[in-house]
Amino acid sequence: MTLLILTPNPDPPYNMRQICPSYKVAGIGGITHRDIANRVIARKRANGTIASGDDAHIVDSSDLPPRWNEFFNAGSWADGPIIDMAKARVIHMDRIRIERNTRLYELDVLYMQADEAGSDGEAEKAIISAEKQRLRDIPQTFALDGYLTPDELIAAWPTIYRPIG
Repeated sequence: MTLLILTPNPDPPYNMRQICPSYKVAGIGGITHRDIANRVIARKRANGTIASGDDAHIVDSSDLPPRWNEFFNAGSWADGPIIDMAKARVIHMDRIRIERNTRLYELDVLYMQADEAGSDGEAEKAIISAEKQRLRDIPQTFALDGYLTPDELIAAWPTIYRPIG
């Protein structure tokens, strides 16, 4: 059993903060994992790390929703830990942009090589330019709205790598 403490995060844009208590003394003198978690919450309330009005939820890690770690920054609380799918879509699109930007950089190199080839590279430059535009358009053309679960979202990925030529 691994208990975690979930509390509201005071630092936007993230919804939750996850605290992992140390369990080195669990079992000694009848101290349970839950006792330790409650002591951590009390200590963090006393030092102001957890505001007095904020909820602090003790959750077994096995009760976290699927893909919690991949979408932790979209985590929220509604009768238990959930993943806010609107925020998860933004996170996933940011990941897609990172991959897209890598491909754009690779295409920049190919474009410069074609440019150095002079008139022999004009057709290749046109193909590369069209592919770069397709990649730039991905955030506007690749809709994530229809994906309702974190697993569906993870599986959603545009065809970023297309052969050139």
